[in-house]
Amino acid sequence: MQDWGPLWAHSAFMFESFNAVLLKMIRGTQGVPTQILHTFCLTCAIPANVSSVLPKCTPDERAFIESLTVHKRTSKSAQKVHSHPGVTLLGRPKYRHLPRSHYVALHSVSDTVSQSIVAYYDRAVIRGEIVHSGNYGKELKRNSYTVKLSDGSYYQVVTFVVCDVGCGTNCYAVGRYLRPAPYRLCSSKAPLKLKHINPVSKIASPLVAVPVSDIVGKCVFVSLSVHSVNFVCDQIHSHDCCI
Repeated sequence: MQDWGPLWAHSAFMFESFNAVLLKMIRGTQGVPTQILHTFCLTCAIPANVSSVLPKCTPDERAFIESLTVHKRTSKSAQKVHSHPGVTLLGRPKYRHLPRSHYVALHSVSDTVSQSIVAYYDRAVIRGEIVHSGNYGKELKRNSYTVKLSDGSYYQVVTFVVCDVGCGTNCYAVGRYLRPAPYRLCSSKAPLKLKHINPVSKIASPLVAVPVSDIVGKCVFVSLSVHSVNFVCDQIHSHDCCI
């Protein structure tokens, strides 16, 4: 640990995990390296050329090309958010009456919230990462809903909402800010300042809505009963991240 630093700084897990991907590129016993090279180049070429090819395609050709993209293969339903480029909502929407707490939360982004029935989503692809909501029932083994916002603050997503709050239909995350809390080991006077580890309060803050475009990326959330605070760690790199 002292010589090499934390495991995520030098681990080879990402390379070992990719072996499974390479095996799927092999279709026969002859010319294995050539098979892998051809399939890999084709896989890289499709996303790089989709934007220039799609406008010239027929509807059938467009559907076939879009079926080759990653998120179309791994999700039965995906909806791009045109007002927020780079954001794709996963799964089928659940239309529900807007509860009072979410109604109040949406007022943090607009004074006008006219819709009573809105579309809810549990997952979204944001800047290439899959972010789950806290309500996602399958997300049991890891915390994938703690994120960093564009203003540098930390936030936990409770759910994703698509609605019109007076400026057109947009997607918002409803959740809670993680408020900074003092902790001696992470203070500026500590012998070893850990800049990527940030102590936050264990006391839950009120629900607040933010545009999904404000989400920069996921963070690591650590909650230990022996400490008076929780910890949020910035991801130095995302190679080993489970998304």
